Amino acid sequence: MSSIKPHVARACVTSKEASRILSDEVNRLYAKDKNCLIEYSEGASNSSPYCIIYFSSDAIYYPNTLENFYEQLIRKNKYEWYHTRINCGAKHIFIRDVKKHHYLSGINSHLDTLEKVTDFLRAETNGYKIITLGSSSGGYAAVFFGQKLNAERIYCFNGQFLLNVQYFWRFADIEKSIVERYSNLKNFFTAPSKIFYFHSNRSPLDVEQFNNIKKTGVNVISFNSRTHSIPFLKCCLPVVLNMDVRDLKTLSNKRYVPWFFSIKMVGLRGTLIGSCKELQRLVRQGFLTRTWNNALIIWLLLLIG
Repeated sequence: MSSIKPHVARACVTSKEASRILSDEVNRLYAKDKNCLIEYSEGASNSSPYCIIYFSSDAIYYPNTLENFYEQLIRKNKYEWYHTRINCGAKHIFIRDVKKHHYLSGINSHLDTLEKVTDFLRAETNGYKIITLGSSSGGYAAVFFGQKLNAERIYCFNGQFLLNVQYFWRFADIEKSIVERYSNLKNFFTAPSKIFYFHSNRSPLDVEQFNNIKKTGVNVISFNSRTHSIPFLKCCLPVVLNMDVRDLKTLSNKRYVPWFFSIKMVGLRGTLIGSCKELQRLVRQGFLTRTWNNALIIWLLLLIG
């Protein structure tokens, strides 16, 4: 693991110096850590032949500061989706891209290309049926690797399908040809009907992504939302992720209001409780003041009864 210490992340340094230190620490973690975690469900047997691959997004640490990097990746060793698993999985593979390169630089110094990561995942999933999932850049990875591995089902929550020039600044000039080669996922579709794309139709970024693949056969579940990443309350995820394909198909090619979708998935009580938790998360991240948070929670609890 990295050698970074807590006090280093909080030290008073210039923004340029902080950026350099963060870059050094990211490269050190990339070089020394597998950035992959494999676990098996307790009591799993051959009767549950599913391997689930969970791809972390760039939000694995955000904002891009030394302190957040240390807190999330070093102290907590964070992988997105770790606490939100698909029930049918006998084997669970959690992947992260600490460089935030949409996995185009692989995940570590040994698996440093998309092709090497594909070969690694193909070996790890041999004999299993496969489900992949991710949001944003993790959604990009879920689609790319899911199609390469012939996944039975791919969950893509506002994932990128098209890497525009806004993504190119992250890469050195020598790497630009790699970005260009993999910039349009539509070119790598083999079975688009296996992709379930949860899309925010009021987010300009995600509308652009949708327009790139809207006539390809991808199953689109559209939400009247500006939220990038998960376009509905996260309390709905356990229900959505454990639907069978037929039920997912019934959701597809329709437009939903997130609140009513939540009621449909978890009921009114579950929606209100989920809303309280979401408000508390926003307060922790500084998006709401505690006064407003407390007032809204009290109101929601009164509604619950």
